[in-house]
Amino acid sequence: MKNKIILLSVFLFLNSFSNIYAVNCPENIEERTYQFIDGDIKLDIEQTKLCAKQGNIRAQKDLALAYASGRLGLEQDFKQSFEWNYKAALQGDAEAQTELGKDFENGFGIQQDEQKAMYWYTKASDQNYGRAQLYIGMLYAYGKGVERDTDKAIAWYYKAAENGNTSAQMFVETFGLNK
Repeated sequence: MKNKIILLSVFLFLNSFSNIYAVNCPENIEERTYQFIDGDIKLDIEQTKLCAKQGNIRAQKDLALAYASGRLGLEQDFKQSFEWNYKAALQGDAEAQTELGKDFENGFGIQQDEQKAMYWYTKASDQNYGRAQLYIGMLYAYGKGVERDTDKAIAWYYKAAENGNTSAQMFVETFGLNK
């Protein structure tokens, strides 16, 4: 009996350490763990992957950025970046929708398609996301995927500026386009 109690105690003791190394996704995504890698403090990539797979938008966007930039110990992979942005975009995240628009506009990880770029920029713009509105203005200014239309471009720059996009605000100020 004494041996069983000792064995049970050892088992419980060792089992208590297993959770220390278990990867989990915290309820508050900002409480993810960090690692010290190459002299920098970085997100724990395994935990970020788990959170992303569980549908956490912030983790999906972080993973997309890590793949796009080749950071956090990941090889640069634009297809993976696109896939993770796509998952976040489908959940209605305006920033991810804008990133998808950029991917389609520039052919990062996907076949270049300026109409699809406009589609995703418009989805983000419908949420008053200024950066997407700036990019729509640029599509009109340069005639990328749409007929070139300076008036529409300027109207989109105004929308972007009104929604806090600093690049659009500077553009409007610099070129004297204030209403």
